Amino acid sequence: MINFLRFTDLTLSKSQNKLSNLICFFLGYYTAPKLPAGWYSAWAAICYIILTFLVYKRRANFLYIASKDWIIISLVGLAILSGFWSTDAGVTLRYSRALVASTAFGIYLSSVFKFEKQTRILLNFFALIIVINLLFPIFIPFYRASITHFGYFAWVGIQRHKNELSGAMSLATSLLLTFGLFGETLAIRRRALFFAFLGFLLLWLSEGKGSLAVFCGSLVLLPLYKIVCQKHKESILLLTIFIYLCISVAVATILSMEFIIVDLLGKSLELNSRTPLWELLIERGMTRPLGFGYGGFWINLEEAKIVADQFHWIGGVGEGGGNAHNGYVELFLQLGFPGVILLGIHVVSTVIRVVFLFAREKKIEYLCMLQFLVVMIVTNYYESYSAFLSYRNWFWVLYVAISYSSIMAIKNLAKPKTIPQPELYLMDKFDQTSKNPWLY
Repeated sequence: MINFLRFTDLTLSKSQNKLSNLICFFLGYYTAPKLPAGWYSAWAAICYIILTFLVYKRRANFLYIASKDWIIISLVGLAILSGFWSTDAGVTLRYSRALVASTAFGIYLSSVFKFEKQTRILLNFFALIIVINLLFPIFIPFYRASITHFGYFAWVGIQRHKNELSGAMSLATSLLLTFGLFGETLAIRRRALFFAFLGFLLLWLSEGKGSLAVFCGSLVLLPLYKIVCQKHKESILLLTIFIYLCISVAVATILSMEFIIVDLLGKSLELNSRTPLWELLIERGMTRPLGFGYGGFWINLEEAKIVADQFHWIGGVGEGGGNAHNGYVELFLQLGFPGVILLGIHVVSTVIRVVFLFAREKKIEYLCMLQFLVVMIVTNYYESYSAFLSYRNWFWVLYVAISYSSIMAIKNLAKPKTIPQPELYLMDKFDQTSKNPWLY
């Protein structure tokens, strides 16, 4: 079913197609759409049951791959252990359980498909959610374009907030445009460009100006694909020119920051009161170097009152509904200095691995990896919906999948070329007793 848009020329077997459908079913849950009461909980229960079965069925393979990234395991372990010093151990335990599930899904995704096929499945999934977010508000009264609390029109689609839609469309449009320019066949390029246009339309209608700026910034990465595909000397020359232009654009952007933020994006220099909020939250976080526990800050009534007294526009404060509007500040509040340090090390190492793979293998899928990392890293600066270690968000799921996929891809480079390269790693005839169960 999921290959109905045919973004891949590779045929999927019957078992692979079923698994692809399940993966998209899980991804749909992690996009956190707006649903009638009770439906989302039922969806979550179904996903957890199926995921538990899938992981148990391939447990040896899963555990082997999971052991290859000790930093992610440490971060998840830290979130669980934070229950010992959390302001509410019960909330931390519930959130940690959901974090384990989303992380396990990311690991499982990287264990069953190479990233080449992961990317093609994602393209079909992106095209599907673009169509749903575009049509459902028109034909289903429960989903309709809304007026935000700031009083202007913004397209929300089936998401709970316009920023969630704009963030998803920023990433989806970037990857679809990449295949629209560099896809293998004319048919794939045409389809990708068509859905990239629809994705950009939704991005524009959502009034997510920050996400629009991130999308425009990600366009800078597109020439890299043509550069790395050139011969060695030409590639170095073009890369030097590219870096020089990027530095020039960065300097010009910094010097024109006031014009960009105020005049183009229509925001204040304090990013609509975000800067004072971050300063206050960092100040509160410094009082607890180990953090308030995973998910513990916003349900702390004492801390919530301090924030609510100064920032009345933040909803759900004291009920677990507030957020820092910055993924890094959010992580600092929850897991303190250990969490921020571990994440910083992991993000840097993951970017280095992906850049190395892209430069060496010259594959469009590794450019997509790099685009995703850039979008996620930048988006975390001004929003929390795509935060690292978010317990119910597809950005974290894909980040985990990219991390493990890049690790195993590099390990594969050291193997002899005669080793088979199966399209689907977890074959039915897989030997659970094998010392090296991961056939990348």
